[in-house]
Amino acid sequence: MPPDISQLHTRFFTVLTELFPGVQHLHYGVSDEPRAGLLTMPFALREGPWRTLAYLVEAGELDLLDAPHTLDVGCGVGGTALFLAEHLGHQVTGLNITQVQVDRARENVAAAGLEGRVEVVCGDACAMPFPDASFDAVTLIECAFHVADKPALFGEIARVLKPGGRLVMADQIRADAPLEVMGLFFFVAEGDYEALAADAGLNLGGMWDLSHEIATWMTHYARLAATPVHGLVAAWALLRLRPALAWRYLSGVAWFNALLREDFEGRGIRTRPWSNALRALREHTRDELDDGRSSYRIWRFDKPPHGTG
Repeated sequence: MPPDISQLHTRFFTVLTELFPGVQHLHYGVSDEPRAGLLTMPFALREGPWRTLAYLVEAGELDLLDAPHTLDVGCGVGGTALFLAEHLGHQVTGLNITQVQVDRARENVAAAGLEGRVEVVCGDACAMPFPDASFDAVTLIECAFHVADKPALFGEIARVLKPGGRLVMADQIRADAPLEVMGLFFFVAEGDYEALAADAGLNLGGMWDLSHEIATWMTHYARLAATPVHGLVAAWALLRLRPALAWRYLSGVAWFNALLREDFEGRGIRTRPWSNALRALREHTRDELDDGRSSYRIWRFDKPPHGTG
């Protein structure tokens, strides 16, 4: 049976958030420290996703919305929803298709004391369990590249947005042709998101390129993956007397590494036989961002008010 996005998060990424509760953002980060040392690199890695979110908020002018209700599609373990609620005063609904992440997000919301302002719902972004015109804004951070049926995704976003509402999204795209990777990532080509949004009745309000900053952060990630990080993480779980969690983490790493190596081989991409496949993935992503084969962008799309085109 081929993998799906729920498997990826259940078996790999969400385990990290159990080991390290302070990790609440599972998306890419930005960095302007190309020569970060081994001591400062972990801080750059942790700070990076917060800075990506800050760019998204600024680009979408989300801090200027008046008493908004925002939907965070693909909310992960709730980091973006918590930021919007705590720092910008938004009422936020998070939507995620993976129940284990929904449960983790709800734990994070409760720990932050924000149950009255943040709700997390399990559901499909292509068939959202919300009425029409429910939200003032939608955030979509590295969720669209996991969705195969993108017309359905954009149609649902347009449906649940109020007239005059906005979609702010961040995603990686290809320079030329779309690309499917492992049945987990469905990258579109240049201009495709603008066309999808237009077909759904959303107008482009702005676009910003963060490729260089994301590539720098990927360099830090690749360097960290070159260290015996997985063994150290497992040892940390054992020190906390959680051997089952250590096993889940190591088995998840092995599963994801096997998927990555199979995909690399299928596309004729050579990897070092002794290296961690996650390191190879981050190096490959960095190289594509640096040479223009792919790019990382933020978009703002606006839904016209009533009575406009």
